[in-house]
Amino acid sequence: MTARGLLLALDFPPASGGISRLLEDWIVDTDVMEWRVITTTPGPQSARRAYMPLRSMLRVAAKDGAAWCRQAQERMVVAGHPYLSGLAVAAASVIRARSGCVVYGRELVPHGIKHRLALMPLAAVGSVVGISDHSATLAIAAGARRNRVTVVRPRLRPFWVASTIPRRPPGRGLRLVTVSRLSEGYKNLELLLRLTAVLHPLGVVDRLTIVGGGPRHGALRDKAIALGVGDVVALPGHLTDDEIGRLLTGCDVGLFASRDSISERGFEGFGLVVHELAAAGLPVLVGAAAGALDAAVEPWARLLDPDDLWSWVEAVEELYASEATRAGMGEAALDWTLSAEPTRSARDFACGLLHPRAAGSNEQGATV
Repeated sequence: MTARGLLLALDFPPASGGISRLLEDWIVDTDVMEWRVITTTPGPQSARRAYMPLRSMLRVAAKDGAAWCRQAQERMVVAGHPYLSGLAVAAASVIRARSGCVVYGRELVPHGIKHRLALMPLAAVGSVVGISDHSATLAIAAGARRNRVTVVRPRLRPFWVASTIPRRPPGRGLRLVTVSRLSEGYKNLELLLRLTAVLHPLGVVDRLTIVGGGPRHGALRDKAIALGVGDVVALPGHLTDDEIGRLLTGCDVGLFASRDSISERGFEGFGLVVHELAAAGLPVLVGAAAGALDAAVEPWARLLDPDDLWSWVEAVEELYASEATRAGMGEAALDWTLSAEPTRSARDFACGLLHPRAAGSNEQGATV
């Protein structure tokens, strides 16, 4: 192996969440670089993974990582979060390596002086990989040098893949589903409740299931009751991957309605859930905002204005009226999922770090 990378991560398995999964897949599924991880997430220790409090991360990276990294012709220290970019630059200087950073979400929008200071080292990072055009644009606005920024859109192994697309019995309304944290308003889940309130009385929607947990669970339940669809909206909370897979086999349409919220400074860095819903053989209706623009792929996904309820009503009515259209989009989603080359995204990630703006491209591109 001619290249070695030391990843500094705040979120890494067994931590849950899309970024944790993304980082793990990108450093496991590659033949371009050999990786070791230093993370603040408690978990099993191994030769490849070390748990360390944040205050000790720089010391351990500079001391224990130096000898290992220096055995490679090319070596890097990579921040798995933009707030760790300063640590990556410092450790890389000690090790005599190049520095890198992965950027993705709302952390790129400074909320105050502390956030601005945490993002300042992005200007000194040798290579920056963004997971969407939106993330890359924000990274450049935060100080990253344009010629050092590459976009690598995730294409991960889904946790569950359908064997066939779900079929809807004649006459039954659509069963809608989304998977989301129930903690931020920009997830726009109220729009889905209102959508259900409009279409359930018409027989178009049979059920809406919102999978996920968080502090807004109770408020969403109360809103559903207030809209008269309390018995139609299911909020099962956190589910295991296997439980989600079984649930998706009984659904007809996936929804992902996130918006770019100015008030919250919140948005999707990408939208891995869009791909997870596609892996279930579902057509996916996606809010046309921020990183989700990059996650949606025609013909199995449709981009809709996340603030226009009636565009969502019309899209769902169309899928209800034409089972052939719904099934065709589902088939395209499953075919797209099965066509994935598992190591391609990870290879593009490594190449984006080693050779900024020269990471190659998948069907969605890997550009700036």
